[in-house]
Amino acid sequence: RTSQERKWQLTFNLLWLALPVGVVSGSLLSLLWISPLLQQPDIPWDKAGVIIYFICALIELTSEPLWVLAQVHQHITVKVIAEGIPQILRCLTIAIGVVYFPEHGVLVFGCGQLVFSSLYVCVYYGYFLYQTYGHHNLPIKSIFDTFPTPYKGKWQSMALLNVSWSFFKQSLLKQFLTDGERYIMTILGFLTFAEQG
Repeated sequence: RTSQERKWQLTFNLLWLALPVGVVSGSLLSLLWISPLLQQPDIPWDKAGVIIYFICALIELTSEPLWVLAQVHQHITVKVIAEGIPQILRCLTIAIGVVYFPEHGVLVFGCGQLVFSSLYVCVYYGYFLYQTYGHHNLPIKSIFDTFPTPYKGKWQSMALLNVSWSFFKQSLLKQFLTDGERYIMTILGFLTFAEQG
């Protein structure tokens, strides 16, 4: 393997770390959201909606390596298709659900998001499955090359992990500095959701 293949394999391995991070953070935030700590109004299907959106986030995280590959190699078409077609179908699902099942409001939106997430991932995997069978200039020969695999016994380079950890910490800090007052008001109950809106 060339150094370029090594670089991509270690990058794919790093990108797959988003999935366990998403499981942990999504689980904690979902539990926080459905806990009595937040004093939410009683909305039918709200707990199911939170769980569906959590599952959708995990589904979308499985396409993260392919999203990065598309961005780096300027495959703009796949991004347009992956966000456009699923978005149309999500809107249609929500519209049909709201018309025929208006009493299931949050659940309808969750089902629409589930349609979006599933199609989003299918478009990325389908696109790169097709691309790997052609004679295209990609650093992968098969779609399976994007899955976590050790390279010469190493799963990751420490330099890449350190840079990623630094970006992760900066992103968290930015998020709390940007939206921190909302978190404080919500968690401590200074304002209800209606008053925040």
